[in-house]
Amino acid sequence: MNTEREALAWFDRLVELDAETRAAELANLRAQNEALATQVALMLDRDVEPSGPLDRGLSALHLAEASPPKVIKAGDQIGGFTLGHPLGRGGMGEVWLAERVKQGFGQRVALKVLHAGLVHPDLNRRFLQECRILAQLSHPRIAGFIDGGVSDEGRPWYAMAFVEGEPLNTFVARTRPDVRARIRLLVEIAEPLAHAQAQLIVHRDLKPSNILVDAEGHAHLLDFGIAKLLDAEGFDSAETATGLRALSPAYAAPEQVLGERISTATDVYSLGLILYELLTGRLPHDRRGARLELLAEQVRRESFEPPSQLLRKHDDGDASLVRAIDADLDTIAMKATQADPNRRYQNAQQFGEDLTRWLEGRPILAQADTATYRLRKFVFRHRLAVGSAAVTLLALILGLATALWQANEARQARARAEASRLFAEQALADSRESQARTQRVKQFLMDTFVTADPLQAGSEKPLSITEAFDQALLRVDTLSEDPKLQVDLWDDFGEIRAGQGRFDESQALFDKALAQAEKIYPEDHPAIAEALVNRGVIAGYAGDNLAGAPITQSAVGNEAPNLVLMFDLMAEIDYKDGRLAEAAATNLRQLDIARRNFPAAHPWTASALTDVGWNHVEIGEVERGIAELDEAIEMYDQLDSPRVLHPLRFRAIIARNIKGDAAARVYFDRAWTVCRERAITHLQCDIIRANRAGVMATMGEGQAALDEAEAALVDLETRGAIKQSEYAQGLESKALALAGLGRRDDAIAVQQQAVELINSLFPDPHPERERVQKNLRKL
Repeated sequence: MNTEREALAWFDRLVELDAETRAAELANLRAQNEALATQVALMLDRDVEPSGPLDRGLSALHLAEASPPKVIKAGDQIGGFTLGHPLGRGGMGEVWLAERVKQGFGQRVALKVLHAGLVHPDLNRRFLQECRILAQLSHPRIAGFIDGGVSDEGRPWYAMAFVEGEPLNTFVARTRPDVRARIRLLVEIAEPLAHAQAQLIVHRDLKPSNILVDAEGHAHLLDFGIAKLLDAEGFDSAETATGLRALSPAYAAPEQVLGERISTATDVYSLGLILYELLTGRLPHDRRGARLELLAEQVRRESFEPPSQLLRKHDDGDASLVRAIDADLDTIAMKATQADPNRRYQNAQQFGEDLTRWLEGRPILAQADTATYRLRKFVFRHRLAVGSAAVTLLALILGLATALWQANEARQARARAEASRLFAEQALADSRESQARTQRVKQFLMDTFVTADPLQAGSEKPLSITEAFDQALLRVDTLSEDPKLQVDLWDDFGEIRAGQGRFDESQALFDKALAQAEKIYPEDHPAIAEALVNRGVIAGYAGDNLAGAPITQSAVGNEAPNLVLMFDLMAEIDYKDGRLAEAAATNLRQLDIARRNFPAAHPWTASALTDVGWNHVEIGEVERGIAELDEAIEMYDQLDSPRVLHPLRFRAIIARNIKGDAAARVYFDRAWTVCRERAITHLQCDIIRANRAGVMATMGEGQAALDEAEAALVDLETRGAIKQSEYAQGLESKALALAGLGRRDDAIAVQQQAVELINSLFPDPHPERERVQKNLRKL
């Protein structure tokens, strides 16, 4: 970097600092390079002098000495805007609150104008680029472009929407929100950043001072002053180590400091550092005072510890924060701040989505491959309908590769933490083995299913997906030289067979996986745990519920998350078998564990409240059940979680039975509004739509109810739920609508379909069987 550009870079870095910090940084620079420090000090002095240009002493900065620039002040006019008071200053310009009155309407803006005396081509280019970038962005969380031009004194300016608020770090220090509230703020920033990245724009200067929180507690993204337009492949190929790198070193990604290629993952790194700071109150590194050359070397050596560990090391660590930062949140922060951009989330959307998964208590994509986590993912996976075999097989190819890669990441992290040479050597060996197995799994599946590809099958008739799958199962039996690959394939193919409803075949495959895993792995290995859980779940689905529960319990151990999920599964098995009192008791155990081990408002606690509340209603303890469901609704509202749909639907059903359709309609309408406003495409919304249609029918909205019921049935069919109890609910709503339209015979036929479906799903006697039979008699 030449002297001119290095001086400009240091000016950008120091001009935003307070006087004390700036003086300390400048003194440190002077000790290392006195000539450079003198130039930077001159630039800083001239920047604030009313009578002199910033550029004196730098040949690359041009300004006529005879015409010193006019210093702007309150009351001045720029582009039709009247300046009010200064809002701040940055590396290129100063920002003023300004107002323009047109046709009697006032418009307040934040007006940014280039610093007095700055007429450098690089800075002009950057300023104009910022205008262009803001002009093409339109998002409610981005302070948008309004107008721009050149003042009478020749200084470029532009006006953007004025956001009244305080910087993110100031807001957090003042209000001390809980961890979930902090994460929601970061999600709000990831959304507009993802919007910008979708247009090949990288912000490059993310930091708390560029994020304002308004009076309603919503975050807004500011200052695209050094944003970069990427090429079509998502990289900045023009600016390298010789370019002007205006950045905030504390939040800069390694590739920014090292002058390497910039991508959307660059902003992810900065978001990860902000996440660290939100969780711990400090950054995971100390880059203060380092020259760019020394900073580059420091960045190469940086290695961060998880936020929870960082917080525990400091005496001022907030105990409530420590408890709220779980392994998933640690993993998200660690993944976002990987030194290698290829190992981070690739864009802000992925980062924000994983934070949202954490908020909702769902499995995150970055999670390491542990026994606990594989159990959690498996149980969630089997609570919903499984899609077609072809889609599942595609997910299998991608999912196995991801799982094996994540396992490798976890082993490497442990090796660093324990600083054990032996373990590191083993981790390296395991890493190589995992990578090799990933390739073998992928190649196995590609070799098998290429026979189902008409473009690859040659002159022979291509196999169907089903035929190719059957051949794949036969091939797995021949892989005795690779027993670990056999375990993976038998286990995942067993899940596919379960999704197809072929439980006997899936059970046999899980038995094979378990037998082989027990031969080659230690007893606490994740593969053994998953095979055990699979066997327990499938035993329940196949009707042997009592046998399934102890198998599942043997796999999960005594960790709270495992136990919560296990009792949830056992309660569901009890409920389906008609043992409602036992289901309620099991859910109470689940609720007790959740209350004792998780924060006051937690998705798993709310889920347990929902289940136990409904079970209490079913066994006649209606008031108790209503109180539990209302608590679940309140908790989900605190969490801002779409899972509030579950207790809302139950409350609607109860209200319908006790107070009538009008009372139920209130809950159903609220739930349906959540579905529409959040654009949720999920089985739960299909059920709510179907139930709501039934209420509409009994309230006399016959044709509208029929349209809604039929739309819900189409969605349920699309989701593969045609053989589930939820589909029966849609049929019942359609029957009610037909009856309301005077089509009694059609209504009876449709209700009979619902009866037959429910009878095939529940034992006799069971409340569900009694209910649908009663509704049939009413017609």
